[in-house]
Parts: sequence; structure tokens; C-alpha cells
Amino acid sequence: MKGSEIYIGWENSTGEYTVGDYFGIGHTQPRLNESPNHSVVALRDPAPSWSLQSFSFCRPTTLSSNGNSITPTAGFIFAGSNSAPSGNRDSARIRLEEHDVRGVFQPDFSAGSTVTTTGSGINGSNSTIGEFSFPHGILSPSSSFSYQTMLITHGSLMFIAWVISPFIGIYIARYLKNTLGHTWYILHVFFMAAVTGAGTIASFLLIFLYSPDRFSTDDSTVGDYHEKIGLAVAITVVIQVVLGFVCNAAYDPDRTLIPWWDQLHWWLGRSLFLIGVLNVYLGILYYQERFDAVWAIPAFWGFLVLGIALFATANYKDSKDSKSMK
Repeated sequence: MKGSEIYIGWENSTGEYTVGDYFGIGHTQPRLNESPNHSVVALRDPAPSWSLQSFSFCRPTTLSSNGNSITPTAGFIFAGSNSAPSGNRDSARIRLEEHDVRGVFQPDFSAGSTVTTTGSGINGSNSTIGEFSFPHGILSPSSSFSYQTMLITHGSLMFIAWVISPFIGIYIARYLKNTLGHTWYILHVFFMAAVTGAGTIASFLLIFLYSPDRFSTDDSTVGDYHEKIGLAVAITVVIQVVLGFVCNAAYDPDRTLIPWWDQLHWWLGRSLFLIGVLNVYLGILYYQERFDAVWAIPAFWGFLVLGIALFATANYKDSKDSKSMK
């Protein structure tokens, strides 16, 4: 809906309807038009019996500014939601939930004609207009797997892959080699390759399979950074996993110096971990621009502090043991 003008109506506290004028900026809350170009008017015809909500408004056909003009070839989309907006419903400054149904239609409003079309819609009743048109991703959106659900799934996979799994994988490699023997390597590969590596790729592909156009970040600076960093991380994590297997294959138990490829694997992994954690944080901020998620930031910092405390404790114990051996 980027670049579109949107009129949204809902029942207010008086039983009448508030209609707000907004500008679409993509897959996020639309921006309120501070100088609306419409006015709410009474219904010209009685609302049909199947209608859940009916309201009417008028606006100029041609606008020189502060809105989009209506032309004979203009396309129109519609959407409806079973969820009431949050906030003051007597004001146009509200927060909208994701719509349940949507579609397109193309009447010639510029000719002053009346267009009435119906279709199956909200709550199974004839309450929507026009022909349904959904994004063309392999994973088509549905009521059980909406755009918000997809984002939560993507974010959960990335959270596990970068905020939880690396702490465990790096901890095993750094502190448990002598304790676990060769098992440390198997566990390290599991957490860093299977969980972090494969989880990152799966999460990245999820967005593309849901709908290719979802890579748009909707004029969001945070989203733009998140997208670019995420792409770089997804590519680099593949290199890092391959490098890990190379280091294992080239390992020499009799070596006296640490080879450069081992050091590259160490420092690339640490850098990638920090960047991955940062990008998870950006992803949470990007999600919060669209949906309520007051729990996400506390959860992020909680796991991060827990991981840092784990490493600090292990490092203190390791340092103490080293001093006692001297």
C-alpha cells in the first residue's frame, strides 16, 4: 500500500463512525493525514442486512496537494478487520490491527457512478467488496499464518540462532574441550552449524517464500539496516560454517602455532555473533513499529545478560584455576 491514500472507518464511543485519512507507507501503520480532505456524510442508501459496518464519506475527485486524485483508471483496494483499533476511538490517532480480509476492485468513481459489488468476507457473511487478491508467495497468507505470525516465526528463529545458540556453542568450544573430549566438537557443530547456521538460512528463506515483496522495509530506517545486515549475516554464516569444517579437517595435534585459518574462524565467529545479536535487536525494533511487543526487549536483554554472566563466571573460574596451578 506504499504511496496510497487510505480511508479507515470504525465505530466510535457515540455509536457513530470516525473516518480517518491516512497515507500508506507499506507493511506498517499508515501515517495520519494531518489535513484530511474528506468529510463523513450520511448513508445515501440503507445499509444492507448482511453489513456488519456501514459508513460513508465524500472527498474531492481532483486534489492539487495533500492527497491522491481519483482518475478513471485508478485502482482501489479494500480491507476489513474483526479487531477494533486500540487507543481513543473518537480520534483518528489510533493503532490498527492487521486486517483479516482484503481485495481489489476498480469502479470509475470519477464518472459519478454508483458501484455495488459483494463477495464472501468477514465472518463468512457477504460483507466485502470486489475480487480477492493476495500476495504471490509460495506460503500464502491465511488466518492461521498471517504476516504478523510470519514475522514472529522469523524473529523466534533468529532469536534462538543468535541470542541463545552462540552462547552455548562458543562456551562449549572455549571451556569444555578437556571435559567433553571429542564430544565438544559434535556439540559445537550442532549449535553453530545446525541451530545458528541452518536456523538463519531457514528464517531468511521464510520471508522470501511467504512473499518476495516482503523484503521491502517500508521507509523504515531501522528496517533498512536490519534487512541489509541480515543479508550480510546470512551470507557470512555460510562462510563461517564451511571455515569451521576446514579448520577441523586441517587440525594437527602436534602443531606448535595456531594457524591463521583457525584464528580467522575464531574472530570471524565472534564478530558475526556480535553483529547477529545487534541485528536481532534491530529486528525487534522493526517489529515494534508494526505490532505491540512490550515483552520482546526485556526478553532480549534478559537472555543477553544471562549469557554474559555465564561467560564472566566461567572466565573468572578459568582464571582462578590458572593462577592456582602456577
